[in-house]
Amino acid sequence: MAPEQLRGESLDARTDVFQFGAVLYEMLAGQCAFAGDSPLERLAAVLNQDPEFDLLERRQIPADLRKVVACALARDRSNRYVSAAAFLRDLEDVVRGTVVTGLPTIIAIKDFDNATGDPELDWIGSGTAERLSAELARHPRVTVIPREKVGRAAQLLDPHAGGGATDLALGQQVGCAWVVSGAFEVLGAALTVTMRLAEVATGRVGSNERVDGTVKEVCAMQGKLATAAAMALDLTPLATGTGHSYSLEAHESFARARLLLDRLSKASVEQAIEHLERAVTIDPHYVPALAGLAWAYGFRSIVTTDPADLDSAYRFAERAIALDPGNSEAHMWRGYVLLRRHEYDEAARASHRASELAPTNATSPYFAGSALMFGGRSSDALPFLQRSMDLDGKVGMGWLALGSAHLSVQQLPEALYSFTRARDLEGAPVRFPTAGAAAYIAEVLRRQGRFDDARDRSLEGLESAERSDHAYRDFFRAHALVVLGRTALDQNDLPAARAAFRQVLAQAQGRPRTRSCGQLVVQALAGIVRSDYQPELIAEGLRLFDAQEIYNFEPFFGALDEQTLFELAASAHAMDRRDDARMIVARARAVGSLRVLPPD
Repeated sequence: MAPEQLRGESLDARTDVFQFGAVLYEMLAGQCAFAGDSPLERLAAVLNQDPEFDLLERRQIPADLRKVVACALARDRSNRYVSAAAFLRDLEDVVRGTVVTGLPTIIAIKDFDNATGDPELDWIGSGTAERLSAELARHPRVTVIPREKVGRAAQLLDPHAGGGATDLALGQQVGCAWVVSGAFEVLGAALTVTMRLAEVATGRVGSNERVDGTVKEVCAMQGKLATAAAMALDLTPLATGTGHSYSLEAHESFARARLLLDRLSKASVEQAIEHLERAVTIDPHYVPALAGLAWAYGFRSIVTTDPADLDSAYRFAERAIALDPGNSEAHMWRGYVLLRRHEYDEAARASHRASELAPTNATSPYFAGSALMFGGRSSDALPFLQRSMDLDGKVGMGWLALGSAHLSVQQLPEALYSFTRARDLEGAPVRFPTAGAAAYIAEVLRRQGRFDDARDRSLEGLESAERSDHAYRDFFRAHALVVLGRTALDQNDLPAARAAFRQVLAQAQGRPRTRSCGQLVVQALAGIVRSDYQPELIAEGLRLFDAQEIYNFEPFFGALDEQTLFELAASAHAMDRRDDARMIVARARAVGSLRVLPPD
């Protein structure tokens, strides 16, 4: 009987594994796994003693087979095979002569738990996971799951399930071969860090490590853990890092900044920039901090729309790449800056390079797809955006991008599905959430002729934007108003349409540099042409679009060049200005539009 049976606990497949392991041990050793002169003594041995594994060695049982038997007979079932299939797989490996602990391909690394409980020390757990991720990812046949995805998956697991069970559930959720987890504790100046390496398929613990030192020695302790993990995974030894030693002060500042950047709020990004700049001041060659500054300034540019922020992001990305050409985040954020600068082909190439360096990072194909879509190549963008969602389906902006590409190529059911996924993720603990995706749903419904439903979803999107602190809040609000206005036009509710469009213009006057503000201003003018019968505004809309001086005209989801031009063409057609309509719709087609005007 397995230990959990004797203790009256719930039973599962691991109980059967234990029983079969006991039979296999007896076949190999020629004696019972748990000895005793009476049934009671044998039951006590199951609870308190390990089998005599040295006897297997003396009988010249191969080491790999001894490992299999030991894993099957682990008294703590969290260290046992999770199923008979996993047990059988390793037995077959032994028969074929292959190594039981084969080389893993995909690894998930959790932030180490803060056993001290002081939130001011959270940076140690985050920084340790970051260091292990960076070191293990340097091995050419290893892929590390992005930590943001691991963190979100960990939040959804039952915290009372126990460390081993939680690790295996996490590994199954993110689809990896191994999970690295651990904890740290600080007592005065002393620091203790423990690390656990668990194989997802079998439940086997490949390594349990503990390192002791002081907080000042945390970088060296992290290096020891990285080496121990690599050895446990039978990885070829590599030179530590890039040859650049870690500074504790710089490392702490960087780790604190990463925790702040994961929140992606305006205030947290400002604080992150302070920490990262401090890290780079301490250590100008600290590549992770340089790449982090490219990220932080790139995100801040969304709020400020200040070209200087984009310039800073590009400069830090270039510095990071010069020091370490293999840093994927630096290539990714360089691609982002190029995207914002309208250098779409170069942006796609930079993002593709980032994907080559970090194949499981969902953000790089998202940037590549966005660059292609903004450049008028939505059909080419679709595979990249779909790949991004395949890698991480919990990214709201990713679903918004995918839906926009589907909408651009007139695939309305697929666009509706994608926008609905984005809307359903609002308010959930996801990376890059949206705040107004319901208005995108409304645009699809409007094109399908479902005007009442479109109106309701437009108002839902407007309300979501209003109550958020999203960096794109002003854009999402204006976008919802434009869709609401177009829906009102379709319902022949001219006062409602007029009110919605004029709110867009009023907001733009106060915040003219809002992301893609100019695109929505021109779309609103196109609506006013019809709601107020002012055909002269067609020329004004074209003038603003071509000059791109007063407002921000960066393309964005729902505000692509092709969409803005088509709305102007549709208004010209409604005003019976057929020559203008044909000229403008031709321009829309030249930048990717597939839509057609109603027949004359």
